[in-house]
Amino acid sequence: MLPWRQSGPSGPTKVFDPGQSLGDGIVVRDVLSVSGGGVLYHGQDTRLNRDVAIRSSNDLSVLLNQAQAMQSAPQEVSTAVYRIGQHAGIPFIIGERIVANSLNSLIASRKRTVDVLEIMSRVCFALAAVHEARFAIGDLTTRTTLVDDERIIFSQFALGQGEYPDSLSKIPKERRREGVHIRNRDIYAMARMTCQLLLNDESVPRTAVSLRDALSKVPDVPAPLVDLLCEILDLQTLTNFDAQALLGQFRTIRQRILLQQEAIRVWIASEPGPIAQRIENQVLRTDRHIDVSVKSDLTYIEKYAAGAKLDVIFVSHEFAEQPIEACINLQKAAPETKIVYVGGRPGPDDIALLYQLGVHRVIPQGPGVLLAIWEVLYECRRRLGKVSRRMVVNG
Repeated sequence: MLPWRQSGPSGPTKVFDPGQSLGDGIVVRDVLSVSGGGVLYHGQDTRLNRDVAIRSSNDLSVLLNQAQAMQSAPQEVSTAVYRIGQHAGIPFIIGERIVANSLNSLIASRKRTVDVLEIMSRVCFALAAVHEARFAIGDLTTRTTLVDDERIIFSQFALGQGEYPDSLSKIPKERRREGVHIRNRDIYAMARMTCQLLLNDESVPRTAVSLRDALSKVPDVPAPLVDLLCEILDLQTLTNFDAQALLGQFRTIRQRILLQQEAIRVWIASEPGPIAQRIENQVLRTDRHIDVSVKSDLTYIEKYAAGAKLDVIFVSHEFAEQPIEACINLQKAAPETKIVYVGGRPGPDDIALLYQLGVHRVIPQGPGVLLAIWEVLYECRRRLGKVSRRMVVNG
């Protein structure tokens, strides 16, 4: 993929043929893509034995603009321009050919949220440098953003001229989605690319409600990140963000996730209400360094429990119509997670069945509930090497 692409004048686009020589040892190898602004090629410099990028256009001024932009762009995101010329009446530009993976290639395999935020923080840092240099990116997508160990290369630069509006209110509503404010469009594109990586899908829901629902179903995406992305993609408060601010948000959320990974992850399977609150309070009384949340949808828990990498699921005796059967199903869905039945007065046969089918512990209602919950969590911490001093003291 090449770093240049821009809309040009109308009219038929002139194309070099594969194998055609452009002089000075430059040979066209393959046509990579054709757009209204010209043609992108993979070429070879036979004198220096290196691959090069070639872009032709009907308009020489477009190529001059691009070459000047590339040369003055920040080093972290720029590519080398070797020369500009003409052959058979067709203007062309020759530059560095980038061999790197596009962000789109990462969609093929699900990445952890912390990994997505690390990658997108790098992209944000590069975007901030571009904006600081008074540039904006015309085509920011997962397909045109290239990532290697040292650089982030964007496919197109358009040197900003004049003042950018600092408020979306200055842009007619019917034109906001067209990306008239190109820097705001860059931030919008950043949020969209982040969603694509998190959802492992090139398509992203268009409405804030459906997007929030889709992101909320990804187990390791925290609520602050969902709120941030939905706020940006809603196109209502975009002026609160620039590339530097977005970078700071990504880094802060990523750090919080890393801190939470040191905590024990607990779900409480219960209908919201006094019982769920009581179990949550009992869990947090043992040790506050616990990531705990209440889930009331059995189908959701069965589907996402394994991917959430939970340490414990406490199942309330009033959860679902058949809580004992729910415990058994959850044990099958998340065999690496400790399933603990809490409350009620299960009979001896039920207790024996639960233990026989792999449920970790049954804690009947009574004065020993808090101590039993503490013992379960202490076992988790000891196994993970995360025994808390406060927890030992409480024990």
